Amino acid sequence: MSSIATADPTQARTIPLEACRFIWDDAVQFAQGDKSENRFEILAYDGSIIAKHWYWGNLGIDLDGLSFEQDRTPVFDSHNYDRRIGFATAQEIRPKVRFTGQFLENGEAQKLRTDMKAGFPMQASLGLVPLDVEQVKEGASMVVNGRRLEGPGAVFRKAQIREVSMAAFGAAPGTSATAFAAGGPMIVQTAFDEATATEAQLRTHFATTLALRESFSGPDAYLAFVRHGGHDVDVLREHNRFLTRELEDAEAQLAGLR
Repeated sequence: MSSIATADPTQARTIPLEACRFIWDDAVQFAQGDKSENRFEILAYDGSIIAKHWYWGNLGIDLDGLSFEQDRTPVFDSHNYDRRIGFATAQEIRPKVRFTGQFLENGEAQKLRTDMKAGFPMQASLGLVPLDVEQVKEGASMVVNGRRLEGPGAVFRKAQIREVSMAAFGAAPGTSATAFAAGGPMIVQTAFDEATATEAQLRTHFATTLALRESFSGPDAYLAFVRHGGHDVDVLREHNRFLTRELEDAEAQLAGLR
């Protein structure tokens, strides 16, 4: 594979922020035994395989490699950091990622609490920072949390829990990235393997890698190169076509000025 078409795997890799948020249905409830209904319980992840994730493919999050970024994990409304709902007073990773916490007194938190009291269903969405991502090739498999993950996909071998959100609607496994489109990119130090990457990963890699944008006319050309197996001559041929089109466009603009 040409050095033009591949980035150094030790370099930081840009991952869409929404690709690091994972929803769990019917996972938010009031804490048991709390008559004031001012405390909540959240089940955020049970160790299972997230099938057909829009970005990662089949995804497993290794519970042994999970840690909390803070002793009191913040709780937001739909990952909106300006809408603080509460914080965790107790949290655990095994056997499942769970939080117990209390609502804040601000208007947003109390409105959400009132909606829950009325029976409105809330989802939990876990915000992670992946630190060590292992890609799984198509046809390969590995065991994570006692469950077998079939490739293509990925395993978060190490990750930090940054926050958890309550959400009416979230980025459920298999849905598009637009559910949390307000999120920006996340820069993560992970290896990148074109051979095992999903289409969404390759498109993000193209969009955030200057060398690729300078070598290919667009993401489709880059995807075709990766999927069909390219050589240096393929890269140069595609690059020449790109330069030819740029030259033709420049000549057309110049002619219009005469």
